[in-house]
Parts: sequence; C-alpha cells; structure tokens
Amino acid sequence: MYYHKLALCHEQLGQREEAYAALEKALAAPLGTAPLGTKTDDPKKIRAIFDQTCQLIRFRLDDLDYLKNPEYGKALRACVQELKKNYATNFAHFHARWLLEWYTANRQYQKAYDVLLEISANHHA
Repeated sequence: MYYHKLALCHEQLGQREEAYAALEKALAAPLGTAPLGTKTDDPKKIRAIFDQTCQLIRFRLDDLDYLKNPEYGKALRACVQELKKNYATNFAHFHARWLLEWYTANRQYQKAYDVLLEISANHHA
C-alpha cells in the first residue's frame, strides 16, 4: 500500500515519472497483510482489487484525456463497486473523488450527487 499511496501523491503533484516508478514498485511488491477493514480474507481477491486501483493510476498517467475515455469510467466504477463489496466504506470513499470527477466531466450530475449523498450518509451514520 505504501507505494500505491506514493504513486498517488506523485500523480497529484504532477510528477509523472516518479508516479510511474512508485506504481511499478507497488505492482511488484508482495501482498503482505490485508488492510484493516477488509471484508474478505481471500488473498487473490485482495490482490485483484489492489491491482485495479493501481491500474486506475496508470490509466490517468497514460491518458491525460482520461475523463473523456469511457474505458476509464467503466474501470473506475467497477473498482469502486469491488471496494464497496470487499473493504470498509472508507476505501470506496477515498476513491469517490475520482468518481465525482468522472461523473461531473461527463455531465452525469445526478450520479455525482448520489455519490455525495452516499458518502454523507455513511459519514454521519
């Protein structure tokens, strides 16, 4: 998870080469222990979801116009659904930022609003 988070930080800072390097380390690293809040104990499932989150970073790094790419939106929505099913709510909420960005960029305002409502409802529960 360390290198995954580092890749995200570099991505957000616009440090693409550093983000790629951290991403490669994240994908090469052994799984280790499951993060707290994991609803599944299947290491293959946990690794598959981790790989999905890494692929989203790679997607954004590879395609600067990712918000117009329907494949990115499809991968993002699938990843968030897997996070909701297999991890604590905060993992999906962390990725909701990109989901909101996607829905807003594609003028799907009702879906963006629904994401905000879900986050708010779970935050106050």
